[in-house]
Amino acid sequence: MARNERELTRFLAFSDWQAEIAPGDKPLPSPGVPLNIPGVTALSPLGFLVVAELGGRSLADTLDHCSAVFDFDALAPPFFVRTRRDGDRFQPAGMEGTKKLQDFFIDKKVPRKFRDQIPLFCDARGIFWVGGLRQDGRSRVSEATAHFLKLTLRRREDGKKENDGNKKNT
Repeated sequence: MARNERELTRFLAFSDWQAEIAPGDKPLPSPGVPLNIPGVTALSPLGFLVVAELGGRSLADTLDHCSAVFDFDALAPPFFVRTRRDGDRFQPAGMEGTKKLQDFFIDKKVPRKFRDQIPLFCDARGIFWVGGLRQDGRSRVSEATAHFLKLTLRRREDGKKENDGNKKNT
């Protein structure tokens, strides 16, 4: 198993639930699941919870491969999470221009059977995070960033119902 595949498998914890989702299925409904900001959003078919926090620069202090921090002012509502569609493109951070999501997955050596199970975080302008893999360049934090958004993917505990989905922090 290639290093990228091992990391992806660990990140998505496929060993627990991949049998429940047939490769090639698109498990999240179109156009996607609305993202609660701030709050918790359940991605039940994928087995994840997304925790969204708004705050200051300190949000970037505790990042791992399951979280990312964005310049909230560079994003445009509405926010939602979906899985891939034909023709998806995004601008990977550190790259000029856009790239086809399919080509990105090939370059990262993401196995075909996992590609429809990777959450894509979107705003009105398109994909801003390929969950756990790469952030879009337009939403990167800079010295000028005033409002920070931190998104964290967590493995949903088996048997736990979250109001079929979504909780908002008030």
